[in-house]
Amino acid sequence: MSHINRHRTAAFVVLATVVVVAASCVMPPPPPVTTTTTTSTTTTTTIPCPTFPLPPLPSTVPPGDAVLAENPVMGVTGGCEKPVVFTWSGQTPGKLMYVDICRKVTSNPSFSPGQDCAPLSSLNPNATATGSGSTVVQIFRGREPSGDLDWGCFATADVAPAGVEKNTTCYVRVTNNSLFNNADAREAAFTLS
Repeated sequence: MSHINRHRTAAFVVLATVVVVAASCVMPPPPPVTTTTTTSTTTTTTIPCPTFPLPPLPSTVPPGDAVLAENPVMGVTGGCEKPVVFTWSGQTPGKLMYVDICRKVTSNPSFSPGQDCAPLSSLNPNATATGSGSTVVQIFRGREPSGDLDWGCFATADVAPAGVEKNTTCYVRVTNNSLFNNADAREAAFTLS
């Protein structure tokens, strides 16, 4: 190799080294600018309601004017419902039935079905030839499900929301022919635990 070519090669190597060193000395880009905004938020955790199997209806009605198969009603969490069998006898045969969850008994002088019974709990089982029958009612825990009335059915340890009347005993009421038929109405009391 000639003397001139060796100098050219050496010069090229030096130049390449300078370029590589210069390239490695390039400043990194500045970090991205971040801004933090703090807001006041409320986190709501929704706990799903427990699921309960639908209980079978009895083949014969046990004796009693109004009988709830479970009392106290257990395992219902706040804002949830549990299906429970309700049976009755002694009603007028052949009449449409009215079954409701109420906060008062019919014999209470201030009882009014429109204010004291939960609208969304109302059931109308078919009439029977004997005046006896059964149905499954959804026992609720907490404010009555429609939210239109300011009362509910609660366990003793529950804290009712502000403005909602806490009832630790509620009733499943049955009557026939009309929701307002208080003469034939019967109730089964229940509590929640």
